[in-house]
Amino acid sequence: MERRARRSPCRPWQARAVALHAEIGDQFGRARALLALGIVRRKTRRNRKAAESFGEALAGFEACGAATWAERARAELGTIGGRKESQGLTPAEARIAALVADGHTNREVAAALFLTEQTVATALTRVYRKLGVRSRTELARDRRLEAAKTLDS
Repeated sequence: MERRARRSPCRPWQARAVALHAEIGDQFGRARALLALGIVRRKTRRNRKAAESFGEALAGFEACGAATWAERARAELGTIGGRKESQGLTPAEARIAALVADGHTNREVAAALFLTEQTVATALTRVYRKLGVRSRTELARDRRLEAAKTLDS
């Protein structure tokens, strides 16, 4: 059974509200409208668009100094999950990378962390992409350099 995103009749009106607040220079109102638009997008399973809305809302609230509203936008952004590559490795990816860098096989990592081998392989692919490495050897070398830098500090 195919899952389809639900349509919301509110979305066009909320997008219009964002545009109108921007047009009159109301930065706080624009950020609130973006937050509302992001909530509707999240509820209709448009997570990428919702994350964009929440990110813009967060920036707007921070620029206005509205800390409570910024917290709310940050919390909404957190409900979507996922990370940008610029945010680095997730804690799970870091654990996997550390074990692989120490020379463990995917099977050994999976057993140590109570995961499937497929989960380890998938996470390792993301780790390689995020760190810009192409092999276990490069990963181990990268980790050794990182450790040496922290010891020198």
